[in-house]
Amino acid sequence: MDILMRSGMLIDIDHMSERATDETLALGRDFPSGWGYPLISGHNGPRGTGGEERHLRADQMEAIRDRGGMLGLGWSHSDAARFRENFGRVREILGDGRVAFGTDMNGAEHQPGPRAGTRVATTWRTGLRVWDYSVDGVANYGMIPEFVQDL
Repeated sequence: MDILMRSGMLIDIDHMSERATDETLALGRDFPSGWGYPLISGHNGPRGTGGEERHLRADQMEAIRDRGGMLGLGWSHSDAARFRENFGRVREILGDGRVAFGTDMNGAEHQPGPRAGTRVATTWRTGLRVWDYSVDGVANYGMIPEFVQDL
């Protein structure tokens, strides 16, 4: 990591083990710039919202903030209400301007489902299939505007 930092590379700590995350954050803290090295988490969330090791603890998010980094708040296994709740938790720690919208749709992640009682209308169609956000949630990239509307 030190070589990447000295080269000015953008380092995303997502998908690291908890140990590797902690070690990378420590390297960022000790980087000889006088203020640390900014690190990012591209599509993650706060610990306690999914139980996965890669979800960040509050002290890890504070370390990202203190080094000038940012977090892309992930949305897997959620809906608009849960995302909004997680956004509030993360923003409280990181502050304004340090939280981004971090989708992760290139793998087998569960995309956001519809929020109970949502009345978001959609006109998204692929072939003969009509996607209904209130039934299908974010079934494809074209439905991100419906998710944002639901927020």
